[in-house]
Amino acid sequence: MVKFKPFRVIRPPFELMDQVASLPYDVLDDQQARDAAKNELSFIHIDRAEVDLPPTIDPYDDQVYQQARKNLIKWLKNGTLQQDAQASYYAYGMTLNGKRQLGIVGAASAIDYENDRIKKHELTRAAKEADRIKHIDTTNVNSSPILLTYRDQKEIMNEVSDFCDQNKPNASFTAFFGVQHEVWQLPQRFNELADVFDTKVPAFYIADGHHRAASTVKVAQKRRAQFPNDDAEAEFNYFLAIAFPASELQIWDYNRVLNVPIPDNFSNISQKI
Repeated sequence: MVKFKPFRVIRPPFELMDQVASLPYDVLDDQQARDAAKNELSFIHIDRAEVDLPPTIDPYDDQVYQQARKNLIKWLKNGTLQQDAQASYYAYGMTLNGKRQLGIVGAASAIDYENDRIKKHELTRAAKEADRIKHIDTTNVNSSPILLTYRDQKEIMNEVSDFCDQNKPNASFTAFFGVQHEVWQLPQRFNELADVFDTKVPAFYIADGHHRAASTVKVAQKRRAQFPNDDAEAEFNYFLAIAFPASELQIWDYNRVLNVPIPDNFSNISQKI
């Protein structure tokens, strides 16, 4: 069974979430990232901190990760980010074309990943891993969640869905591509869901974030070597994730176009096929 626990979330104040929200760090080229950084509150200042350094900087230079750490510390001091006083889960909903997908934000276990209770279906590239390893190691935070899915368990989502239907979200805004984002901080009674995950859910499956997951687990392994007296429940043995039951996921095609010359005899080839 899997571990998935509430934790003391670091987040923007609810009223600033729409301004801090940014596209994922790995879908923007350098110019797009620097354009996004014109918003001084955009999270891109932490996820892609080269935007605050000269354009000639190598995005994998150590200065970039140190700048991310500086920006994180500054935001924690000035209130752009804050840490919750108590551990809790959050519910997170995304709505597009009238279809809402609802999941739970929590902390997944690096040890579950190592023991294959978190299932993978993609290989990872060392260069992409190295970037996030440096980022996580230097800032000491998981800045991007891993998208996990699991087989439905009524004991988990029924009450969460009811709560979200009956209560106004703490934050609600429409962002990139017309997606409506909604966030609910779940009351402390929902912390008991950790026991349900631990007894009812045999495995998670990574839907998105293979490189981020591999990177954060490698940082966890490094921390274990640094702090051998800490146990399996140490914070560094957990990483930020959003868990969606399979019934909540809407999966779209992800197609790639291969740009190659078309041979002169293509029609003959296609007829033979």
